[in-house]
Amino acid sequence: MIPVPVKNIARFLMHRRAWRFVSFDYCPVCDTRSMIVYSRELERWLADLTASWEAGEDFKHMLAMRENFLCVTCMANSRMRMLARTVLDLCGHATSGDLARRLRSDPQFSVYETAAYNIFRIDALKACPRYVVSEYLAPDRFGETIGGVRNESLECLTFPDNSFDVVINSDVLEHVADLHKSLEEVRRVLKPGGYHVLTVPVDYSLEHTVERARMGQGGIEYLRSPVMHGDTVRNTGVLVFRDFGRDAASCLSREGFPCLEMQLPGRHGEIASVFIGKKAA
Repeated sequence: MIPVPVKNIARFLMHRRAWRFVSFDYCPVCDTRSMIVYSRELERWLADLTASWEAGEDFKHMLAMRENFLCVTCMANSRMRMLARTVLDLCGHATSGDLARRLRSDPQFSVYETAAYNIFRIDALKACPRYVVSEYLAPDRFGETIGGVRNESLECLTFPDNSFDVVINSDVLEHVADLHKSLEEVRRVLKPGGYHVLTVPVDYSLEHTVERARMGQGGIEYLRSPVMHGDTVRNTGVLVFRDFGRDAASCLSREGFPCLEMQLPGRHGEIASVFIGKKAA
């Protein structure tokens, strides 16, 4: 059994008033056996963020649960760990270290994450050129490296066709203006038989996905009051273009690119939906 790093204990003790110990568990995001904690500070922040949203309390509670239960080593939340675990299972690997070893040894295998080491955070992957990451940084410099990070937009990826075996994105597609174009771009850069593995927040009180905003000739047109989600890149947050409902899997599917939803239960009562799209072989 991999020992829990001593620094986990020290970090927990430093934040013991803000964190509640939950368990020890393997974290596939950082490839360690780590301490899992519930953050009271994050709970309060999410409550403040969602207070004015046009959404039911069940949806807000679901968000609060999936975004909490943090790994003390890497601070990945429950949703991120479930997404990472799903990717590993699809690739046939027990640990993220195994995934890194495959990427180093198999020149035909490649993975693209549409964030800079958000879902997998181990140094072995950061040193592997076939694990490609990006952020949306500037609208007129796609494909360039800005501040050490590749700049990409899901609506117009600069990669060649059939580039990747797996594309990973985490709570991104509610923020893209053109969902169809983004899914078509993901399908284009996936190899035949490749997987698109993703999460989006789903409001199960909604029978159908609701468009909140759209791009018009003069810019953004608001169909409902603006909602901003927290963003690790921009302090101002990021606009929500749609609220996914119970038809999310259908909205994320295309001909020859079906998408299935897996509602994964966590160990502590939380549930996160992970969606898997597979490009036709």
